[in-house]
This record gives sequence, C-alpha cells and structure tokens, in this order.
Amino acid sequence: MVALGTKDSAGSGFDDYGGELEIHRMNFADRTTSSVLIGRAKATSRFASIAWSKMAMKSAEYGYGLIATGMIDGTINVWDPSRLASDHPEPLIAAVEQHTGAIHGLQFNPHRESSHLLASGGSDGEVYVMSLDRPDTPNVFIPAPPPNNAKHTADITKVAWNTQVAHIMASSSQNGSCIVWDLRQKKAWCELREPSGCCISDIAWNPDQGLHLVTAGGDDKNPVLKLWDLRSSTSLPLATLQGHTEGILSVSWCPSDPSLLLSCGKDNRTMLWDLFHLQSVYDLPTGGVEHSQGGQDQDHSMFGGLASAVGNRRYHVSWSPCLPAVISTCSFDRSVQFYSLSGAKSKLGRAPKWLRKPTGATFGFGGKLASFNNQPGASDQKKPQGQTTGSVKVKIHQVIENTELVDACDQFHNALATEDFNGFCRAKTESARTEQDKRVWGLMRVICFESNAREELLTHLGFNSQEIARIAEEYVTTMTERRSEGNDGVPIAELEGLSLDASEETKQSAAEVLAATKRGEEAEHMIRKALVVGNFAAAVDCCLEAGLMTEALLLAQCGDSSLWAKTQNFFFEHQRKRKPFLNILQAVIKNELMDLVMSADLSRWKETLAILSTYGKSDEFPAMCESLAARLETEVQDIASATLCYMCATNVSRTVGFWVDELRAANAAKGHVDTMALQEFVEKVIVYTRANPSDDLGEDCSMYFAEYAKLLASQGKLDVAPNYLKGDHIEEQILRDRLYHGGSVKPVGSRPPPFPFEKQSINMSSGGQQQGDALAFPNHAKSTGGDASGVFNANLSAVKTPQQQTHSQQAATSLHHTPSAQTAPALPPGWLQLVDPSSNRTYYVDQATGQSQWEPPQRPEQTQASPAPVPTPAPAASPAVHQQQQPVPSASSSLHGGGLRSASHDEEPSRVVGPTSTDRAAASPSAASSAAPAAVENPTVAVSPTGPGAGPTVDALLQLATLLQGKALPGPDKRSLSAVNQALACLQQQMSANQVSVETSGKLEQLVAALHNKQISAANAIHTDLVNTCWAQHKDWIKGLKYLIQLIAKHN
Repeated sequence: MVALGTKDSAGSGFDDYGGELEIHRMNFADRTTSSVLIGRAKATSRFASIAWSKMAMKSAEYGYGLIATGMIDGTINVWDPSRLASDHPEPLIAAVEQHTGAIHGLQFNPHRESSHLLASGGSDGEVYVMSLDRPDTPNVFIPAPPPNNAKHTADITKVAWNTQVAHIMASSSQNGSCIVWDLRQKKAWCELREPSGCCISDIAWNPDQGLHLVTAGGDDKNPVLKLWDLRSSTSLPLATLQGHTEGILSVSWCPSDPSLLLSCGKDNRTMLWDLFHLQSVYDLPTGGVEHSQGGQDQDHSMFGGLASAVGNRRYHVSWSPCLPAVISTCSFDRSVQFYSLSGAKSKLGRAPKWLRKPTGATFGFGGKLASFNNQPGASDQKKPQGQTTGSVKVKIHQVIENTELVDACDQFHNALATEDFNGFCRAKTESARTEQDKRVWGLMRVICFESNAREELLTHLGFNSQEIARIAEEYVTTMTERRSEGNDGVPIAELEGLSLDASEETKQSAAEVLAATKRGEEAEHMIRKALVVGNFAAAVDCCLEAGLMTEALLLAQCGDSSLWAKTQNFFFEHQRKRKPFLNILQAVIKNELMDLVMSADLSRWKETLAILSTYGKSDEFPAMCESLAARLETEVQDIASATLCYMCATNVSRTVGFWVDELRAANAAKGHVDTMALQEFVEKVIVYTRANPSDDLGEDCSMYFAEYAKLLASQGKLDVAPNYLKGDHIEEQILRDRLYHGGSVKPVGSRPPPFPFEKQSINMSSGGQQQGDALAFPNHAKSTGGDASGVFNANLSAVKTPQQQTHSQQAATSLHHTPSAQTAPALPPGWLQLVDPSSNRTYYVDQATGQSQWEPPQRPEQTQASPAPVPTPAPAASPAVHQQQQPVPSASSSLHGGGLRSASHDEEPSRVVGPTSTDRAAASPSAASSAAPAAVENPTVAVSPTGPGAGPTVDALLQLATLLQGKALPGPDKRSLSAVNQALACLQQQMSANQVSVETSGKLEQLVAALHNKQISAANAIHTDLVNTCWAQHKDWIKGLKYLIQLIAKHN
C-alpha cells in the first residue's frame, strides 16, 4: 500500500482549498498499471510531506501503523490508516501545531523500539521530535534544549534518522547546513556545511554504515552528491558524484543494496549511482506510462509542450522499503509512478545485492566445502548499532565422508612412518575379514620381515621342527620299550603258519618276506665268494636280485661312484611305491627338487613348499615355488594357494594380478567401488613391494592406485594421495597436477609436476566470424613476440591432450593470419596471461606458486644477448631429402616479416611450446639416417647364427647375456650370469642336435621379444609355460632362463 497527499482538485487559482489523503493498494503481480483506492480523507491544508510507521510496539492496536502528514500551514496530522481503509468517520487521531511554516522534513524512526518517534523540520528553521507512544496526546521536544544553542538559521529541507543508531538523526537546511543530532546527549554531534552556502535539498544515511551520509546539492551551480564519512572528516567529503546539470531535488539510498543510490534533479534526470565505481550506471526514462504510450490528451494551451515538459519533471524519488527492486517517483504533473529496476539495462556490471543468494555452498576439490552467508551472524547482532561489519562470511570446511577409509589410511601411514611392518602384518592377520586375507598377511610377515624366514615359513605351514623332534623322540622311546618287552616283531617261523583267516594284504606281505628270506639264503654263497675276490659289483648285483636292499647299499659304498649311483637308483625305483617318503629322500639326495615339484601331490602342496624351504637353494627356491604355483593354478585351479606360492616366489606381477582379481570381484559384488577392499588391496601391494621392489605392477594395479588416490583426495588427504599415482595416463597427470596446486603445504624444494596438457598456439584470422570466435576464448598463451596480440590476432593457447596434438598441428598449417599492430609483452617461464570475465582486464598468474597480479611480470634480464637461432643447413642430400627438411608451418609458428618464424625464439629452452628443431629432425627420414652413428640407448640385437642349426634365438639370448657381462654386477649376480651362460650353451647344443620342438622354439622367440621390449611380466609368463610343458626334457637350460629374466629386470 502507498499513502498519497493530494491537492484538492475542486479549487483553482491562488486560494488554498486543502488537500486529500489517499491510500492505494497495488498488486504488482497484475499486469495493469492502475491502483485500487481503499480509503481517503479530507484535509484543511495542502500536504508538504508524509511519513508512515509500522508502530511495531503497538501493532496489535494499530494494524496498519500510523501515518503522519506535514502540512503547508505548519500542522502535523496523525492518521490511522486502518480507519481510512474502513471508511471510519474519524480517521484523524491528533493534530499538532508546533511549526509556524511548511513542514518539508518528516520521518519516523526506522528502529523497532523507537518506531513511535517522529522527527519534523519546517520552514521556520525548527526541528522537533514527537513521541507518539500515546498517539492521541503526542509529546513534543527539541533535540538540543538549552543551554545548547545549536540551531538552524534557514528553512529545513529534510530530516533523516540514522539507520544504525536509534538516537541519532540529521537535518538539512537551505543555507547549506546539515546538523547531526544526538538525542541521548541532547546536543548536536557535528555539523556539515557547504562552503558556498548552497542549499542542501536532501540527505540520506547509509543503510548498513551508521557513519556514512549523503547530501544533495540543490543549487544549479554545483549540483553534486557528496558522500561523507563522519569518522574521518566533517569538512571534507569522502567522495563527490557529478552528473546532474541542474540542482538535485531528492536522493534515496537503497535499503537492500548500500552500493546503489537514486537521485533526481531539476534537469529532469533520475539517475542510478554505483557507489563502488562512483559513477552513474542508469538513467530512468522520463515520462510515465501514458506519456510513453503517446496519450491522447494533448496540451493545446498557449504554452504548448513547454508546460507539459515542466509537468513531467520529477521532484521526489524513493526506494520501496519492502520490495527491493521497486522505486517510486513524484512529478509536478500530480502523478506518482512506480518502476521495477529488475529488467533495467544498466552498466552496473554485477547483480544487485537483492539478487544474491543469502546463503550457498559448493563442494570443491580435496573434500572442501565452501559456504557463504550473507545474513548477519550472531556476533553482528550482539554488536552495537553502527558497528556491524556487513561483510560476506565465507567458510571453508573439510568434509570427511568416509571416516572408515580415512582411519584405515591414517593407521597404514603411521605404520609406514614407523617402519614396523612386522607388527602391522601381525595386526592385519588378527583383524583379517577373510581366511585368505589372514593367510596372506601371515605369510607376508614371515617371508618379508622375519630374519629367519625359512624356519618361520616351516612353522607357518604347520611343520614346527621342535614339535616334530619331540614327537619323534616319543615314538623312539615307545618302540624301545616294546622291544624290551619282546614285542619287537613277528618271528619268521610264525609267518609260515598264518591261518587262513588273515587278510590278503597280510598274506602277501608274509609271502614277500618268506620269498626274500629264501632268496637271501640261496644267494649267500655267491655273495661270499664275490667278497672274497673283492668283486663288489657282483656282490651288489646278487644282493639286489635277492632283495637284500640294505646289504646292497652297504656293499655299494665300498665300490666306485657309479656303483653307488646305480645302487641308489635301483633302491629308489623298487622301494618308492611301498615307501612314498623315499621320493622326498631321492629328490634331496640327488638335488632333484624341481622333479619333486612337478610330480608332487597337489593336495599336499604345503608339505612340498616346506620341503623346498628346507632343502632348496636360495637361487633355486623362487623358480621352484613359481612352478608349484603354476601347477596349483592350472591343474586344480586353486588360486588362493597359488597366490601364496607366487608370494614365496617373489613373483610380484602374478601376485598383484591375483589381488586385482579379488578386488574386481569385490567391486562387482557391491556394484560400486568397495573402498575398504581397495584399502586392503593397496596395503597388501605396498607392504609386499616394500620387501620385493618392482616397477611392473601392471595397468590394472596402476588404475586402482589412481582410484585410491582420487578417494583420498576427495577426503582431504592431499598430502598422501600423490604417492599412489604410479602411471602416466592423462587422468593421472591431471590429478597429479591438481594435487600439487591444491595442497596447502608443499615440500621444501619440490617442483611442480609437468603440465598435463600440451599447449598449442592457434592463430586466428582477423576477419568475419573467426574474430568473434577468437574473442570467445580466454587468452591463456604466453606471448612470444612477433605478431602476438591481445585484440583479434591473439595467439590463444588451446589445451589439448597428446592424442589431439597431431590433428591440431595439421589444422594449424592451413590457418591464414596477418601481423598485428599491437604486441603483447613476453612473459617469464611459468606465467600465464588471463582475462578477468567480470571486468575484461588482463591479469597474470604464476603456475608454480599460484600468485596473480594485474601488472605484467618482468622477464629476468639476460647477461648476454643471444643471437637469433639460425637453421643449421642439412648435409648434402638428394632433392627429395632436402625437401623433407624444409620448415613446415606448425601450430607454434607465426607470419613475421614475410617468413616463417618459430614461436620458440623468445622462449627459454625448457619452456618451448610445440616441436623443436631436434624433434622435427628426429621425425624426418633424413635426420634419422644422419643420426645413425650416434649412441643408442637400447641397441638392436644383430641376428646371425653362430653354429650349425642354432638359429637366431640362441644368438639373441647370448647377446643379452653379453650386455649383462658389461655391467658392474655384484657377486651373487655374477654367479647367476655364469649359470645363464651354461644354460645357453646347453640350449645351443640341443638346438644344434634338433632336440627342441618347433612349439618350444616359438615360445623361445616370444621370450626374446618380451625381453627386448622390457616386458618382464610377459617373459615370466612364457617361462612358466615352458616349465609346465617341457621341464622334463629341457630342465637343464630352462632354469638358466629364469636367472636371465631376473638379471634383465634388475639391471635394465
């Protein structure tokens, strides 16, 4: 609703026929521009000013508050608008005749507790304050009673209550005086004066800052708005706004956005001011709705359009106290108009405060939650009025969503810091969620972090040497006691009289014993004769034929080594079926543990692994464990047990591969990334590789490590996340760059990672649509001199992935460009030139430190001017080769002086953008041929047979071994290389004799190719296949190939 004081339309001429007070209701949702009159009242005098208070302390009694009107005759009338709206016969509550002249200044106190106070100023120069605590009997007093003698000496133009302090008010007068009153101290607080004594037509307080005041100059000679900061000076204004050409009549400070100010003047301009930039940003169009639509009521009087133009002038402007974007204006043609500035096309350059969100939040990188609150906080509400900050409060919160993951990560890194891996593995064994995890962590503790790993492995597998010794001692004691009691066996005589009720097995055993006894008795005289003449071989043969195995072994010790070996072989061949443990004894005695592995019962794999741990040599143990793991994996598909054997074999790639499969299955079971399973995976890989370092963890492992790094970054662990970025994929490079620049603390001496994108200069042409496209992109390129320009011919840096680089280079050769008249300054390495989208100003950012500044950074002065690079002439070649060496326009070249000029001429060597001359030379066939004599890091192996039927495979392997001999190898590796040479000699001999199948030869060729390409995991897989398929025929050289793979992985 709005209250209007109108002049009585019934009168004409010089007589005063009074006026009318009207209350109108407006519905801004309605598209019509008319209002609804809901009440009116007749007054005896015309209106000079009007004010409306909510009367917050008496809202129950006065639902619509109170309206006060200042009349031309000096009377102040107090009205009840609720009575006016209900056509009450007595809407007037009180009339106060205190002033003797027109009352031009009238305002209610805006503070809730003081909303009953009414300030008035009249043409008699007096200022009064009226208390309407009891509206029917107002109490009037002056702001500065005697002995204070502060007083205006001219007509009062306006009064204004302070917006922050309830007992402060100001009044202005015609002679350029503005007095700030302190009602609590009952005196004038300060006085502002116009030096020329010009009229101050209006005043207004800052809605947020109680010590900021604006005064409007009503004189045509100096129509300015002056902004005052009463804290700093009362004689010199803080700022002056100039724009009106004639005296200013009214000013209004926006209550919803203190940076906006409205003013209207005699020049018929209504201007919106931006106090941030101290300039006018919008002019309200003149004329109302009817004028703008070309109303039909034309003025055909003798003054014509002059009278109409004067009538359209506005003399009052005000912001709505309720609707932030709505303003009202009063003009001399008796019209009051309302405008919405929401759709005004102003030059403000920013959204007004009422369009800003009161609160908001957004998630950022690193688990950050940024929130802001434009509402006054509790601390501001407790501060005295006028001392509130009014600033926007932005808070950065660290949000941890997955506390379980963060706790597990912290515990893991604490263990890494203390290097107590043994205790960490023990704790993980006790808290393992599955039986397999318990076995993995237990085995990892034993084989990686125990000093006596072999002995501890036996205990871990269930073979405690001390316990076994104790049980054996008990058995021996028991058997000794039985023999002492006469129960040491069954006599031979009793075997002949076995009853028919005995089992077949017992009968067969008895028959074998009787037969052996008879054969021994028959062969005894032959054995005796052979011993007499010293023929131990004949004696052994007789014993073996008679079944006297024990006697044969004793006699074989007296003969030569061949006799001993023959007797052993015969013994093991005929006794292993009856006594399976002899297989173990044979493998140990003859050092054939690999044969034992290939023939062992896989259901007793722990026993086999324990045998390898007890008797296997250190250099052979990994290969035998790997063969056992391969059999478990391929023959019985026991992946869990195979994983443990691969761990003992220190085969990192296969072990990690199984763990990757476990993690993939856990993720599939959950339907998303199982964060705790991922944490378990990372812990196992990191701890295991601490004891067995390996650079070949596989693509899948690197991918999951990158996923883990993302999770840590999202939980705010920016300091540890970079440690898990193992690969060089573009996603990992981007994350590595964000982690470095997003972290608050950087290690001392650390350098930023390489920028994850390739920078290419795109030379835009200066005509047509391409100009608009060029202006649509921010300029991220470093200026390199020449034709670099910030207007239309800017070399804009386009960020491209390596996959897009080739296409962009080809496209850049077809772009036409012209030199620019303006040249951007060359920037030091690491700096970027950017454009602020809000102000279109150029600023500069240091990529390494994140520092930004408006001024262009200075390049470091070079101690010696370096001459311009001159292309090195190519050696004499054919015309075709010479043509290939001609410079090609690339994305980093620009047209300058009629020739092609590389953008790298002004760059530091380490900051060259695009291909350098060396890169182009390396890419051309002629350069490749000319660079042939240079040293090559990975020489190509020349293939030429060295023996009949040997083929190129053996030569390639021999050359790899030769490369290893040229390196400084430690003692153990030298012994391993010696075993490699022996194995290759054996392989060469077998291939010369055509003893190697075509299938095996193909696998050897694949092995050679994998070793040349440094694909160690592929080489290990091929070697495992050879062990599983042809170990029995070629074990003499297959074992040596394992040493060769290990040496290449270690020293290349």
